Amino acid sequence: MSSLVFWQNIPSIHQAPLIREVAKLWDGDVWVVAESDVSSGRLRQGWVRPVFSPAKLIVAPSRNERLCLLEQTQNKSDVHVFSGFNAYPETYWTMKQARKTAVLLGVFAEPGRHNDGLRSWLRRLHYILLAAQWRRRLNFLLATGDLGVRWYSMSLFPKNKIFSFGYFVDVQSVVESYSAINNAFTILFVGQLIFRKGVDLLMRALGGLREFTWNLRIVGDGPLRHELGKLACELGINERIVWEGGLANDAVKQVMAASDLLVLPSRYDGWGAVVNEALMAGTPVVVSDACGASELIQNPRLGGVFQAQSVTSLQEALRTQMVKGGIDGLDREYIQTWSKGIHPQTAAQYLHEIILKTETKNIRILAPWRKMY
Repeated sequence: MSSLVFWQNIPSIHQAPLIREVAKLWDGDVWVVAESDVSSGRLRQGWVRPVFSPAKLIVAPSRNERLCLLEQTQNKSDVHVFSGFNAYPETYWTMKQARKTAVLLGVFAEPGRHNDGLRSWLRRLHYILLAAQWRRRLNFLLATGDLGVRWYSMSLFPKNKIFSFGYFVDVQSVVESYSAINNAFTILFVGQLIFRKGVDLLMRALGGLREFTWNLRIVGDGPLRHELGKLACELGINERIVWEGGLANDAVKQVMAASDLLVLPSRYDGWGAVVNEALMAGTPVVVSDACGASELIQNPRLGGVFQAQSVTSLQEALRTQMVKGGIDGLDREYIQTWSKGIHPQTAAQYLHEIILKTETKNIRILAPWRKMY
């Protein structure tokens, strides 16, 4: 029986649902090795150490312990999946040790940011150098979304080894305990109030749509809370905004299921798991094209994609959704049915297929969310 080992920086809540399902399918041992445990800061934010069972979790092993696990799992049928290229020191050190063995070697990676000027070009050069080091030894590359596929293809990684992938969240039934505000079109943002998340862009776009009856719920907190409050007042939209602050995960899902639209206006996001959560709740999404999860918006019934950092483009995407009106039961049911293509069980089968066929040249395996209609 072959072993499957995932090497990560921390026990990832965003990868645990997938790994649990993969471990149920895998005919052998599945391990998760993390450089460190969940930090105290993240614990204060409400994170918990995720459960990976039936996979086995090892936290903060020494280099000798890493080598010991490699020695136990170095057959050519064993599979090792590393998070990122040179992103986490101990994980990358282990990856360089694994390349000396016969194992199947894969990487799960987000794209580099491509829209921040000169830094983007320097970042691209760095990834081209990484491709030169790894293109021959790498068996498969799980890139987040079409954004990731394009980034790694343009960085000269072998196209036949790159597969569109993502993050996957648990399926949960939700009771709609939150209701619409004054029967208005309810827009939801969930995330940190930081510059990269682009809440200021969302507010400016909404400031030009005051002819519509809408309200904005903002779930989350961060260093820009006061500044964003001032901006809302300047735009004359503060009375339409509900500042929810931080909410427990169950409460977030309830708000999501009672909203007409989720917006992720990030200037850049390697993925954006809130997009998965919204779609699985049957809520359409407007997301920037600089988010990996924009890959999931496969048709207009699921929402829309706008040009990152463009208030005008975002405003038009919002206008399109508002003209449609609030989401009804049939649309919500359609989106939930479509979202079976991004359930962890479906993604686990997809990864299993990638691994089984990884030595077949020029194989193309269609991502399950692209098979949905």
